[in-house]
Amino acid sequence: MLLLMAVAFADGRPTVFYDSHSYAVMGRNLVEVVQEYPKSIEFKMKPGVKWADPPVSTDRMIDPAVMGARSALYGVLMHGAYRIGTLWLLAAIQSLLAAWVIYLLWRTVAPKAPMWSFFALVAGCVAGTSISFFTTFAMPDVFAGIGGAAIVLILTQTDRLKKREIFGLWLLAAYSMAIHKSHLGTGLLMAIGGGGLVWLLGLALASTARRTALVLSAFVLAWFAGNAVDETYHLRTGLKLGHPPFMMARVLADGPGRIYMRYACSHGEDYALCQFQKNVGSSTDLILWSDRPKFGVFNIADRPTRVKLEQQEVRFVIGTVKYNPVGQFLASMKNWGLQFVAFQVDDPLRNPAAYLRGRYWPTTFLPQLIPNFEACRPPGNCRPPFKFEFLAVWHGIVLGATILLLLWRLTREDVRQALGRRGLRDDSEAARVAAVVLLLVLVAAINAAICGMLSGPFARYQSRLAWLLPLGVGLTMCALPMGLPMVAGWVRTGFDWSLRQWDRLRTQPLIGRFLPPLDGHFARFCVVGGLGFIVDFTILKIVVELGMTPAGGRIVSFLVAVIATWLVNRAWSFRGHRRSQSLLKELSTYVAVQSVGFAANYGVFVAMVKGIPALDGRLLPPMVTGTAAGLFINYLGAKHIVFRRRVRAS
Repeated sequence: MLLLMAVAFADGRPTVFYDSHSYAVMGRNLVEVVQEYPKSIEFKMKPGVKWADPPVSTDRMIDPAVMGARSALYGVLMHGAYRIGTLWLLAAIQSLLAAWVIYLLWRTVAPKAPMWSFFALVAGCVAGTSISFFTTFAMPDVFAGIGGAAIVLILTQTDRLKKREIFGLWLLAAYSMAIHKSHLGTGLLMAIGGGGLVWLLGLALASTARRTALVLSAFVLAWFAGNAVDETYHLRTGLKLGHPPFMMARVLADGPGRIYMRYACSHGEDYALCQFQKNVGSSTDLILWSDRPKFGVFNIADRPTRVKLEQQEVRFVIGTVKYNPVGQFLASMKNWGLQFVAFQVDDPLRNPAAYLRGRYWPTTFLPQLIPNFEACRPPGNCRPPFKFEFLAVWHGIVLGATILLLLWRLTREDVRQALGRRGLRDDSEAARVAAVVLLLVLVAAINAAICGMLSGPFARYQSRLAWLLPLGVGLTMCALPMGLPMVAGWVRTGFDWSLRQWDRLRTQPLIGRFLPPLDGHFARFCVVGGLGFIVDFTILKIVVELGMTPAGGRIVSFLVAVIATWLVNRAWSFRGHRRSQSLLKELSTYVAVQSVGFAANYGVFVAMVKGIPALDGRLLPPMVTGTAAGLFINYLGAKHIVFRRRVRAS
């Protein structure tokens, strides 16, 4: 849980979004209805009459045409956590639930893995994915991934779970589906598609039916719970909770909807949209939320028109599909693809000061929700210590590597054979791992389809659960051999080939006289040093982006890099057949020796960073110069002090 809260600790507070206010309003409203019962259910809003003095104060803050898209069930969690322990408690709850489902996946997929691998798995997800940005985000987004992982566990791992764990996962899946319509659709499609997939992989039909029924029952409970809250509001106030016409806006922005709109409106169709024909463009945000007369539609319409837009939404979308099926299909496929690769974390990175500007937002719940919000008022600055551009590149690299690793590992012979013989029938570990990974990928694909096709490709909708794919790689690494000995063999073969080429060059009369003999230990040490440099520079960039100074960050990156190089040097550069000394003593000696070289390295680095203004914050040149300064000191100390017995043995 604490690892998953790392972003909030670095930022100094959990983060919020504009919609967090709406969820807080809906949650507080439901809590007040219960607190004021039975008085709260006696009031009913009469058509055409403005709010007078309802017993539930937050009724005045609810726009029925919009708030139907905000779940009161998530709002209760947010409001309750805020009242008891501020948003820090909400962040802790969401992080704990995420840690729990990751733990159950790790324990059931890799039952023989050591305990440290679980913490490494979580730490890897925090360092390389978006998960920590959403576990500490006061929005229901993280439950898309948590609920999806819970469904994957139910469909694939119930035979390795305790009954109380299955019940907890069932409740978690139901709650996740109840708090957002996109989660509800994902849950239904996962029950059907995921159930069919595990059956194709060999799970017995009876077991498949039971597990699928369990997910479907969670879907039914979520559907009834959401509708019960909406119906309670309707019976109490006489008003129905609606939602903005997201699908209508999507087909309009795609293009086919605009073509159909012009055709339908010119042929006498009674769409309320017809009065806004000149306003409709290619942006769903403008169509739904702009309050400018020349660009807005939904936000500038009066309440009766908003209700009509919502009521006519399905008919309009069906009419668009009938009028131009090919065009809408191609646009929807494009939206699906764009949504699947949209993984930026821009919304959780907004400066909280943005919610304190203007005339409206300071009057909402947001200033109350933001911990220590007074420090964010201008001229104060609460901007998160992360750069969006850096995170976009970093998460993109991780996701790209994830996809390549998954493709490589799932096409290896052991997995191919297990899938070919439908290995879930004989409880094959390879088939079980493949089933979990494929279902995690299916969750991400279904989420991208629902959000991209029906609402539009927005980064937050996919980045909220993009961490499921790297999680799948981590689970695979814990459960199955990743072919590292084979990769190490390729590296060793390539290195030996390079040495042979060097020796051949030295035999040439005109060239060899200028080439000194190449010490095998020194060459390997240089290769490992290159790997250590990459680790050192990567960690340095990360901690600097997190807000540390280059001088302080260099110490952190050195400690990580020195452990990494020690492991590789003892296993390869100075490998021998004799055990030289205890691991702890060897490590402490190695760190001490490397610290001497690091002193020279660090001195040159700091001198260049602070003494050469022309570098303008660039870290690579001083890193390279400092590394060269400490290279020979590190090598001589490693060979003649730390690994001297291994050198003699080899």
